[in-house]
Amino acid sequence: MNVTHCQRSSLKRVSRRNEKNSNDNDTRHRDGSGGSTGLAGCATVQTPTMGDPLEGLNRTVFTFNDKVDRYALKPVAQAYVRALPQPVQDSVTNFFSNIGDVYTAANDLLQLKITDGVEDVMVSAACSTSRRSRDCQSTRPTLG
Repeated sequence: MNVTHCQRSSLKRVSRRNEKNSNDNDTRHRDGSGGSTGLAGCATVQTPTMGDPLEGLNRTVFTFNDKVDRYALKPVAQAYVRALPQPVQDSVTNFFSNIGDVYTAANDLLQLKITDGVEDVMVSAACSTSRRSRDCQSTRPTLG
């Protein structure tokens, strides 16, 4: 069994606690935990657990995503906000909102919500062809 440094030190603490408790003629742990508190502090897990067999992979993917976000995506987003004027940013936002409206319309139609689907198609068509994109912002439902 592969045991990491963190797990090894935790196991030593549990072992010492068990020896101390057995010397006191008491098989229960003083804190009532049953000995699990020594293992709860490990931040890195090398061996999978029954509850989450993909924990190691999840931690690796999270670390990768966090670094990509911090060192690549955040600077690009900050440069986008600094470099592009607000009307251009609004146009990009509207473009992607229109794409989202098409998917929403398809979803509504597949659920046989014909009225909602047709309405979404019409709004998307009107907003895609309108030169005044600010008029389309009031027709889109807002979340919140």
